[in-house]
Amino acid sequence: MLKNYKSATLWAVIFWALIFVAWSIIMFIPALEGNLFGQYIVYFIILIFLTWLCVSSYFKKASPSAKAGIFLAIYFLIIGTILDMIVTIPLFVKDWAGFYGSWQLYVGFAEAIIIAALVGHFLSKKKSKPTPVTDQVAEQ
Repeated sequence: MLKNYKSATLWAVIFWALIFVAWSIIMFIPALEGNLFGQYIVYFIILIFLTWLCVSSYFKKASPSAKAGIFLAIYFLIIGTILDMIVTIPLFVKDWAGFYGSWQLYVGFAEAIIIAALVGHFLSKKKSKPTPVTDQVAEQ
């Protein structure tokens, strides 16, 4: 379903890196130290914006749709999982079962897929609306 794997891979890596940086910052916010629930609330809010940014950036050169957004998000999650297996878990977490046994991880996955589908849907509606210039050309 993805038309441009090179661009999708680039945006998937950027998405993963932005999440990595955001989570690294969230962990060290003094007001949230020791408050894992509060950290995840902040993360889930930030994830909305990071998903929107990366998905909408990919769709600047690809045809958006809800279906394409879902496929793109799944691709992002696959690339992110590979990067987590190479970088995050061995270097920082060191607990495979704890990392993949966390329900918060799967809530984040679901959130990313839903947001990507919504972005694809709304961008497809935006692109399909005729502009006043298009209307004038069609009338002539």
